[in-house]
Amino acid sequence: MDEVIGLDDLRERLGLAMQEKKRRGRCSAVPLEEQIRRRWAKNGPAATMRWLVQWYFSVTKNDVAVTAARLAIERAGIDFKGGLVAVGNQVIAELLKNEAGSER
Repeated sequence: MDEVIGLDDLRERLGLAMQEKKRRGRCSAVPLEEQIRRRWAKNGPAATMRWLVQWYFSVTKNDVAVTAARLAIERAGIDFKGGLVAVGNQVIAELLKNEAGSER
């Protein structure tokens, strides 16, 4: 083996067309920390964490997304541990609601 190259480099060397990656969403003028605070207030902790982890996972493709989301939430000035309790309470409330509905 002489060298390791990326697929895009190989395509370029062979004169093949480059595949343009589909862009996701748009760049926001609002800083991430402010987006997190707004979503937390509007949608609650569970929806905000889901949104944030999904975004980080789309970028990293691994479980580092959870750690990155936690750090972003803390940088936004939100109590992450308190947020986890809120998420847990929300999940329990949903389970109880579903359980009550299935008893009918």
